[in-house]
Amino acid sequence: MSIPQSLPRRQARPNPHFRRRTRSHQSPLDPATLAAHRAEAEVELVARVLAFPRIGATVAAEAGIVPGHFDQDDALLLYCACVVALEAGLSKLDTLRLARRALQAAHLWDPTQIADHALTAMRHSDETLARLATCRLCCPLSVRRAAAKLLRIIARQIAAADLEAA
Repeated sequence: MSIPQSLPRRQARPNPHFRRRTRSHQSPLDPATLAAHRAEAEVELVARVLAFPRIGATVAAEAGIVPGHFDQDDALLLYCACVVALEAGLSKLDTLRLARRALQAAHLWDPTQIADHALTAMRHSDETLARLATCRLCCPLSVRRAAAKLLRIIARQIAAADLEAA
């Protein structure tokens, strides 16, 4: 009996418990997809900044975030309230009061909104502001990551607009 020089290769069997991540049928530069990702990134960043407004606003500014990076009116007003709180040395509670006044003045205030809609609704109430201010941890690293994500999405939107224009 002879000894085989090489063993036959074992065929790889698909693992039924492993699912491949399938990509969406949409292009990664699809304007609607990018707009949805940008909206999510804006709310994520604002939630992290609102957790500790003075620290969060400082780190976001260091990461390159300015009010012009926000497309959503509510996210813009919430971020600006944090920037004002940083400059004026306001507490978290005073920052939330300022944000409430700004949202009311912009007609983005609806006292009937429930806390579960904090991350998805553009209209806010006391409950949604409280949820936004407490739903995420704020550490400099998490704010930097959220800021970097928003800036990457904005860069992709600019690239997509340039491709469409060409």
